This record gives sequence, C-alpha cells and structure tokens, in this order.
Amino acid sequence: MKKKLMMVAVFLGALSLGACVDDNESASVTNVRNAKAEQLKAAAELDKAQAEAALIQANTEKLIAEAEAAYQAALTAAKELENEQAKLALQKAQATLDIEIEAAKIKAEAQLQAAKAALETAKANLIAALDKVDAAEKQRIQDLVVKADNVLQLLQDARGAKLSATTQIARLNAELVIVEEYVANETKRYEGYIARQEALIAEYSKYEATVKTKEEAKKAYDEAHATWLALDKISREKNVAYEEAQQVYFDKVDLQGQYEFAQKAGGEYWQYYKVVDIFDDGDNNPHNHSVEYTYEDKTVGIENFYVPVVNYELNTEAIAQAKENCAGELKNTEEGWLSYAENQVKVTALAVAEAQKALTDKQATDEYKNAVKAVADAQKAYDEAKTSEDKNNAYWTLQAKKQDLANVTINEENALNTANENKESADENLKNAKEHVENLNKELAKIDEAEAFATGDAAKAYTEYVDTYKKAFEALNIDAALAKENANRAVEKQWTLANSLNNIANSYADYEGLISNCKQNISRYQGFIAELDNVATKEEAIKQEQEKLAKAESDVAIYEAQYKDYMSQIQALIESTPAE
Repeated sequence: MKKKLMMVAVFLGALSLGACVDDNESASVTNVRNAKAEQLKAAAELDKAQAEAALIQANTEKLIAEAEAAYQAALTAAKELENEQAKLALQKAQATLDIEIEAAKIKAEAQLQAAKAALETAKANLIAALDKVDAAEKQRIQDLVVKADNVLQLLQDARGAKLSATTQIARLNAELVIVEEYVANETKRYEGYIARQEALIAEYSKYEATVKTKEEAKKAYDEAHATWLALDKISREKNVAYEEAQQVYFDKVDLQGQYEFAQKAGGEYWQYYKVVDIFDDGDNNPHNHSVEYTYEDKTVGIENFYVPVVNYELNTEAIAQAKENCAGELKNTEEGWLSYAENQVKVTALAVAEAQKALTDKQATDEYKNAVKAVADAQKAYDEAKTSEDKNNAYWTLQAKKQDLANVTINEENALNTANENKESADENLKNAKEHVENLNKELAKIDEAEAFATGDAAKAYTEYVDTYKKAFEALNIDAALAKENANRAVEKQWTLANSLNNIANSYADYEGLISNCKQNISRYQGFIAELDNVATKEEAIKQEQEKLAKAESDVAIYEAQYKDYMSQIQALIESTPAE
C-alpha cells in the first residue's frame, strides 16, 4: 500500500491566458531582468525538488537491497547451525528483513510527503514569477510546464513501479510471501486499479454531461481543488498516525527477546512446546498473517504480513511420550546396562588380582630365580670383558639370558595385562552407564520443569506481551493502514479529477481523451492479470517482477530525459526574453 508522490496542478488554475503586462513607465529593463532572475530561480527550485524526490526513491531501493543482502548473509550462517537453531535463525532473519523493508517504505513515504510540499512551493514560486511577463511568453512557458508536470507524473509512477518490483523480488527471494499469495495479491491489486479507473470514467462522464464551458470547468476545478486541499490535510494526518503506530509496533517487536518464556519455550524446551499462531487463521504458518481490506472505494485488497512473534503451547503428548521413554530407558539402563557394568567391574577386579598372584607365584619359583641369576652373571661377564671379541660375545650372551628370563613369566604377564585392560574397559563402561542414568534423571527433571514452566509467571508475562503485540499489529496493519490507504486513495482520486478539470478548462484535454486513457489503463491491467495465470513457481514470479523492474528502469530513464528536456526548454525560453 505504497503512497504515490502526487503533485498538485494548482499553478495551472492560477495561470490565465488573458493576462497582460503593465506597459507603464515602471516596466523598466531592471524589472524585466529581475523577473527573469525570479523565473530562473523558480525553475531551478522545481528541478531541485524533483531531484530530491528521485533521490528518496533511490535511497529506499538501496536500503531494501542492503536489507536483502543482510538476509542472505544470515541465511548462509544459519546453514552452519543445528536444524532447530537454523530454523530459528532463519525466522529471525526473515522477520528482520520484513521489518526493514517496511521501515524503508514508511521512511520513503514520509520523505516523499516533504518532497511533495517542496515541489508545490517551487511551482508556486514559478507561477508568481510568470505573472511578471507578457501573456504570449506566459502561454509558451505554461504549455511547457504542463508537459513537464505530466511527464513528472509518469516518472513518479515509474519510480513507484521500480520500488514495488524491488520490494516484491526481495520478499519472494526470502519467502516472505508464497507464490499463491503473490498471485492473489497482485490480482487484487490490479483489480483495484481497474475499479479506480472505472470510477474515474464515471466521474468524467458525469462532468461531461454537466460541465460544458471553460468557465464551468474552471469553477468545477476550483471546487475540486478545494476538496483536494481538505482531503490532503486528512491524508497527511493519517500518514502521521500510521508512522506513530509503526513505531509502537517496532517497539513491541524489539521486546520479544527479553521474555524468558519465549527464550526457553523456543529454545531449551522446544521439544516440549508447540509453536502457536497468535492469529489462529488456519494457514498452518504461524509467521504469516493475511489481512483482507475493504476500502471506501468499494475495492478489496489483501496484504500478507510476516509475523515475528509467536506463542508457545505445552505439547502434552510430547511431554507424556518423553516421560514414558525416559522412565522406560532409565529402568532398562539400571536393570540391564548399569547392573551388568557393576558386575563386570567386580569380575575384572578379581581377574586382575588373580593374574597378579599368578605372576607373583611364578616369580617365586627356582626357574625364575635361576633365570634372574643367569642374567646377573651374564651382565657381570659383559662388564668385565677386556677385548672387543669378548665384549661382543658377552653382549649376545646377555641378550639371550634376558630373553630366557622374559620367557619364564611371559604368559603370566600377558594375562595380567589383559586383565588390566579388561578392568579399564569395565570401569569406563560403568562410568558411561552411571552418566547415562544421571542424564536420564536430568531429562526427567527437565521435562517436569518444562511442564511447570507453562503455568509459571514467565508464561503469564509472555501471554500479556503477545496480547499487546497483537493489539499493536492490528492498530498498525488494520486500523492505521486502512485509514491511511483510504485517505491516500481519496486524495489521489480527487487530485486526478482536479487536474483533469484544470486541463479541460485550459484546453489541454477533453473528456473523450480522458475516458479513452482510463480504458487503455484498464486494458493494460487486465493484461497483467492474464499474465499472472502463468505464474506457478517462485522463479516464475521473480522473473515476472524482474521484467517489471527492467520496464520500470527503462521508463524512468525515458521520462527523466523528457523531463530534463522540458525544463531546459523552459529555462531557455526564460533566458531568451528580450531585455526591453
């Protein structure tokens, strides 16, 4: 529901074809020069105001592009997390992107309101300056200003289409809107445009039957313009109210992370809680909420909103199943694994003692003692050897005696090593069994905590927060949004009527041409709706928006060139005014 930048054609009513220049002595060369300077300054102000409006649109597109880039970075980071953590991280990134897109659009709307006022001031200054030139020059400049103003309307529409396509592509890429919703929304949007064109046709037909002369058209314009001024005041007020509701809503969203219940129910206790759609609209997507609007012009529209805030409900089935599973596993562990592990520790401890006794007994035998003595004798012989040959022979004799000693107890030592290894394995197995029992008991305690958490103070506080969030959401996206859009549509329609009547009064348009233009618009919108029938996937939807974006960018370039050309002609015409 983006508000277009609308510019008032008030200067067209102020310009009169019958105006003339005072030819008395005060019309000096100095006065003419001053008038030219004022005209050039006013034209420059108009051009500057238009450029500022263009910059606002460009900055908004940049903000959305940056938000989308941040989302893609968050998406990449989420892939490195565990499944549930990744899901939560992705949801947070989606919510952040959605909020930043909306914030950028709202900021643009507020800035465009200011830009519109600057444009009107610049036009009014140009009008005042033109009052100081002769009727012929005034007529020529007036013709060019009307052409420039008409092109500027097309230019702002093209910029709006570019921003809309940019936004849609970002939403589709981030899956903030599914294809079916996109098609339904776009269809209703174009149907609304068609209804507005049909309403204009009805108004033009009514005026065609009752307003026949330029004087009647001028009077009708004055009345329509007065009505526009009143509606514009209401529109500004509704937009301010919307911005205030937007800030309240953002503040509520920011508070979500401070609530312990949301942190635990969505994190530590996530297995035992269900995510609850706070709007309960039956779409099986708690982060999406569709709002259908019925506007005062009898058209309807649908907006799909990403809802970052969800509630949590105790999953009693999961709790019961978890308790049953834990209790069963605990019983089986204690009776099976733990009992077996405890027995194995005892068995292996006896085996170690037995193996150690066997080794000790072996070492007490004459065979072992003789082998020990043989090693000692061989060592003595090696130490006392004097020649190289004797030393070498003594060395190999010593090695043989050591091997003989090792062979005496090799079986007993191997048995002891095996017994010790078995004992270590049994100890580790018992440790693991005890840790598993401990973990199961902790899990049972955690389940009890999660169950009690659902009725604690933290849950009550979060329920109250969710209620205030819902109210802020509805105040913004239902009440304030509907009031804003109704006011914007009313003022836009009234401006179109007033501008058309002014053009008729000045012979720049006729009813037949205005009605024909509306019918052409209707045909164009019907074509867009027909194209939507071919959109079945996200890729097709994005492709269609990319085509719209390319068309809008092309239109912006064309209309900017045309606008600059008209403004250059205006400046050249002013500068060519003779000095006397």
